[in-house]
Amino acid sequence: MKKYNFLLIFLTGMICASQIFGQSNTQNISSTLIKGQVLDSLSNEVIAYATLSIAKKSDPEKPVKMLSTDADGKFQIDVAGEGAFLLSSQYIGKSSLNVTFQITGKEKTIDLGKLLVHDNQELGEVVVTAVKPLVQVDLDKISYSIEDDPDSKTNNVLDMMKKVPMVTVDADDNIQLRGSSSYKIYLDGKPSNMITNNPGQVLKSMPANMIKKIEVITDPGAKYDAEGVTGIINIITNKQPMGGYTGTLNAGANLRGSNLGAYLTAKYGKFGLTGNYNYYYNKNPSSKSNLSRESFYDDVNNYLKTGGSNSYHGHGQYGSGELSYEIDTLNLIGVTFNLWGGNNNTQSVNTSRMLDVNNNPVYEYGTHSNSKSTYGSSEVNANYQRTFHKKDELLTASYRLSLNPNDQSYNTQVDSILNYHDPSQKAATNADTKEHTFQLDYTTPIAKIHTIEAGVKYIIRISESGSYRDIFNSTTNEWIPFNSYIDQFHHRQDIFSGYGGYNVKYKKLGFKTGLRMENTRLNVEFPLDKTKNFDNGYTQFNPFGNVFVSV
Repeated sequence: MKKYNFLLIFLTGMICASQIFGQSNTQNISSTLIKGQVLDSLSNEVIAYATLSIAKKSDPEKPVKMLSTDADGKFQIDVAGEGAFLLSSQYIGKSSLNVTFQITGKEKTIDLGKLLVHDNQELGEVVVTAVKPLVQVDLDKISYSIEDDPDSKTNNVLDMMKKVPMVTVDADDNIQLRGSSSYKIYLDGKPSNMITNNPGQVLKSMPANMIKKIEVITDPGAKYDAEGVTGIINIITNKQPMGGYTGTLNAGANLRGSNLGAYLTAKYGKFGLTGNYNYYYNKNPSSKSNLSRESFYDDVNNYLKTGGSNSYHGHGQYGSGELSYEIDTLNLIGVTFNLWGGNNNTQSVNTSRMLDVNNNPVYEYGTHSNSKSTYGSSEVNANYQRTFHKKDELLTASYRLSLNPNDQSYNTQVDSILNYHDPSQKAATNADTKEHTFQLDYTTPIAKIHTIEAGVKYIIRISESGSYRDIFNSTTNEWIPFNSYIDQFHHRQDIFSGYGGYNVKYKKLGFKTGLRMENTRLNVEFPLDKTKNFDNGYTQFNPFGNVFVSV
């Protein structure tokens, strides 16, 4: 066992050392910020979401960086190294733009200014093979192709999220969509509690090479739940791994914790496997605080002096995986799972002392507190996908089980030193939510430019909790229950929904409309006081319409 422990420590050390060495080498290579703006040469209008590639002039077919312009046609990106570089653009309806620039290593920023693109532009001496556009604009969404971006080979998903149009990531890894935090993150078209509860940390742990593309659904249509959000960020994973297997390890440590993770993708015959797992440990060393307060209106409770210390430690895990089996070229079965959870422990010791205006003690006491919490979620998805000989005709059936435990407990011991009589307390709550989702979706094209979609969805959501609170009676030297009817709670929600939609796209004009119906039934029970029970239900209809005109 000691040999295995030593081997694990040695491997972890080697991984950390390699990362540090790699980072130090990267830091020695200077980078230059390249920026500019792409405009139409005739109308002077901005070219939004044009695909740009930057390559060495000596090897133009191998881009070192790829990016897209923003909604104002502007771009900026750091390029490492020196020498002659070639910037090329790709945009539907416009000819390619090729601009050469030189990096000497002395510049911090190179502003290429306004770059004009127009029709029927002839290529110069250098011919660049056409690059697949990174950004695709559709009726109700914008897609960013992660697999076509060279940075996906070395970056994580959160790093790539910074390049997606309309998405911003700040220094604290907080994600916003169109400047708002009111959005949802989906994984392969379905809600993911693992990502929703902790998006920054989870996406930072996911290698970008396991992602195919990221969709920004700006106007969620009738297919999606009507929840009043500004949009949906849908992360599409690579469903079919290449033959053989690929695995990566990552590890890190600092004075406040450590993390260890692994990623694996494999395919054997008709079976495919993708997995991602991460473990982390966090701790905050003991910290001390002191507070002094003086009242100018109360001579008795005049001076309050408090002081104490607290410490924290916790650990958790998160991961995802998918197992798929290709029955034949038209039928595919897949099972996916997501997990996220952990627990933490907080301890604190405090003292409080009250003095009158003459500095005589009024009361004094000390508290010892200990709180524990368990959090997390786990999901299992079973999916069946049926494709047809008709292009883009698709039938999917899926089942999703989601479990969300949320347990908490605390214990506060009060030691009366002088004239203080508040009792010690202890409490605990055991809560969890189970959710079953059944879904059937069908999409079929008609006469090339028309598409019809329809589907049904049924959700059973059950939430339960049990809690208690006890107060210590110092006279009888026993714990006295302090109960309420809300200490026992049972909630069931049944949601049935159905939708139908119609899309048409002709040249640069598109139209999408649909209708979604949702029927919800609520049943709430309080076992300790059944007179508080109630049930309710309602039905709502949500029409949807959107007109799209491409530039």
